[in-house]
Amino acid sequence: MNVIYQLFKFNDEDKYFDLYRTSKVGFLPLTKKIKTAPAQRQSYKDFGIKEIIHSKKSRKNKKGNYVKLFHNGLIPTENPYVFCGDNYEIKRGFKIKSFVLFEFSKCGLWLLVHYVEKYKVFPNQRKKVINDLLISSTRKKFIDFIKQK
Repeated sequence: MNVIYQLFKFNDEDKYFDLYRTSKVGFLPLTKKIKTAPAQRQSYKDFGIKEIIHSKKSRKNKKGNYVKLFHNGLIPTENPYVFCGDNYEIKRGFKIKSFVLFEFSKCGLWLLVHYVEKYKVFPNQRKKVINDLLISSTRKKFIDFIKQK
């Protein structure tokens, strides 16, 4: 399981989370600015998703519409302030899924993203994968860093 950690800090001026630190230099699974917003689509609401998270940057799709570079529903977990989701990219015509865990600080100032590259998590595995990510030593280093700030 290849996990990339990205730490974001909330910017009160533009209401986006700005990338603050990453565990892997040169590769950013998410853009440098992300934001939460209320879920609008009924399909999200049907899954219990109340909020989404998306990038600031957009691109034009094949139909000519502008879409966010990153867009994901925040699926609630059993852990407070922790949400999960799937991200996917199309490579050579194949859909490649990655698992993403979003861990917000209690105060709302920090967001730690656990991006598990090219890793599909089935619903019956989700709880174990989340618990494994929440006890990892790399996560502990980021949490210790946040506590010092």
